Order: sequence, then structure tokens, then C-alpha cells
Amino acid sequence: MKFQGTTGGVNIKQRSHENTEVFQMAVKNLEGRQDSSSSERVGGDSMATIKSGALVTLLELQPSSEFFKEGASLRVTGKLQEYSVETAIAVIADQGVTLKIDTQHLRELGFRIGSIFQFIGELHIQPDNEAVLQARTGRNVDGIDLNLYYQSLQQLRQFQAEHMKSATT
Repeated sequence: MKFQGTTGGVNIKQRSHENTEVFQMAVKNLEGRQDSSSSERVGGDSMATIKSGALVTLLELQPSSEFFKEGASLRVTGKLQEYSVETAIAVIADQGVTLKIDTQHLRELGFRIGSIFQFIGELHIQPDNEAVLQARTGRNVDGIDLNLYYQSLQQLRQFQAEHMKSATT
């Protein structure tokens, strides 16, 4: 941020440019195109990039969907229906669709049936075509307005489509 003189006035043009850059970085992260600063060091000198989870609704996560791929990194949201302490398997539901979540790598996340949770992880497809998300992170998002969340998701996708179209022309 640039300051002018001693009045403390903010250079609006500079701030607008900074906001645009921040927004573009956020869009790139949502698209899974993170730069090397988002990499995690894994053993020795090798670097492995951890992809951001593509925002998907449970309704979109069908076998015919582009998101229904082995190893796909996804972010899902739904109401907790079941949780087994023995197997660390949670079941979330939204819009009449359910998804199993393997939570064995999560620590100190209080599972409460009926609460809304958001998970980021990798999708694993079982031989019977059942999907299980191997969660690497999760959080309770009770209080979220799911209708508003899905409206904002649609707006984000519309923006990304327009942005990609204008970038290629």
C-alpha cells in the first residue's frame, strides 16, 4: 500500500492494483494452480505441491462428473449424518446425496451429528464405484447459509469462465 505525504492518504490506484493481484491469486488457488510458495517440503530436497481442493457440491459428485476421478483434490460441504470412532469414517449429506469421509488423519475435530462440516482431501473410488474422500483437513462450519454458499459458488464459476474466455482472446 502506498501512502502520500504526511496526510496518510492511500493511493487508490495502487490499492486497486493490489486488490486485483490478491483476487487473481485467490482464483488461481481455487483452480489448483498454485505457485511454488504453496508447496510443502516432503523428505530431502524433493518438493511436492499440495493442490487446493476444487469446490464441488455433493450433487455434482456423480460418476459422470468431471470431478469424479481417482485422486481428485476436492472441497466438499455437508451435514454430518454419521460418524464411527472405530473406523474414523464420517458420512455427510447435502441435497439428498451422501459422501463418506475418511477422517483418520484429522486431529481434534469434534464431530457432532447434525453439524455442517467442510472437508478438503483426495477422492478415492472404490471397486463398486463408491467414492470416499480421504480428508486432509476439516472444519465445522455451523451457521453457514448453504443456499448463499452455493450461489456464491455459481458466481465464482461464472467469473472464472468469463475470465478464462477474456484471457484467451
